[in-house]
Amino acid sequence: MENQIKRAERKIGWYVLGALVVLVAVFFAGTKYAINNATSSQQSGTRMGVSTARGLRSGNGAISGVVIKKDEQSITVQAQDGSARIVFIDNSTKLYKTVLGIIGDIAIGSGVFVNGNSNSDGSITGLNIQLRNGQEFMMR
Repeated sequence: MENQIKRAERKIGWYVLGALVVLVAVFFAGTKYAINNATSSQQSGTRMGVSTARGLRSGNGAISGVVIKKDEQSITVQAQDGSARIVFIDNSTKLYKTVLGIIGDIAIGSGVFVNGNSNSDGSITGLNIQLRNGQEFMMR
């Protein structure tokens, strides 16, 4: 009987040790995965304030620059590199400034940072627009 108890205790010990090894392996695998994902996001140009066609995580469309054209359904933003992107807007597009703004607050010459969904034609459907000081994004 004592022999069976000792065997059972050893067996339980091996199970506990095996479970710990698996947990440590999963932890390190998850850490490595997170590091690789962070690196690939940085390499794809998704840093805030940088003009990019790849965009932010939420919608894969972002641009920062100056508004050069505006109508009721879109704005055109010229990035610091000289490229321009059309950004579609509607009443669901949020415009941020010191307080929540409205689409009417956007003017030609406004500095903006746009986050939204990239469309197949290269345009962006705007989800959030941050209105910035135009001087901050003057073309160089």
